[in-house]
Amino acid sequence: MKYAGDNLGVFVVNNLKARTEQRSMPSTAWLMPYDTFWNSSEIVVYGPHRNYTVNDYEQLFRDINFTDGYEMRKQTVKLTSVTVLFVFSSHLNKH
Repeated sequence: MKYAGDNLGVFVVNNLKARTEQRSMPSTAWLMPYDTFWNSSEIVVYGPHRNYTVNDYEQLFRDINFTDGYEMRKQTVKLTSVTVLFVFSSHLNKH
């Protein structure tokens, strides 16, 4: 299974070159949908042989031969915990 990067509609940028850069940024993994907001049965990635939900990220990264991406995902997932968002939101409402 091969996946290209997203050139954001800039036709002069090669998708594969964009993929190399995008894979080096942990924020790309951080921006992926979270199970706190997406239904566990909702498909977030459609593939030619399999579809993936928010519960299938480990398998997705294995299938695209990019296990470092899953490690980045695990490291960034705690940055959006509900507790952190609640504390931040509570702080904003006091002012």
